[in-house]
Amino acid sequence: MKEVILKNGEKVLIRKAVQSDAKSIIRYIHEISGESNNLTFGEGEFNVTVSQEEDMIQKVSEADNKLFLVVLKDEKIIGNLSFMGAIVQEQDIWET
Repeated sequence: MKEVILKNGEKVLIRKAVQSDAKSIIRYIHEISGESNNLTFGEGEFNVTVSQEEDMIQKVSEADNKLFLVVLKDEKIIGNLSFMGAIVQEQDIWET
């Protein structure tokens, strides 16, 4: 968990997502879905249930190569970021 002071002086909190964030994350995504052309979905196209979001958050929290962060201002989610590492099988490059 990290508190950050923005350039405008406002404080936000960045922390790992937890299952109880699922409903708020979905609400946030629905709010922003029509505001940008830089998402992989548009307004009304994010059809994830609270249960599905909870499951995803749980799976990410149990993984060694994944991270799901939320940004909160006044206890309201105003941003999210996820990192999903690939699973790479090790290979001995010296084998012939």
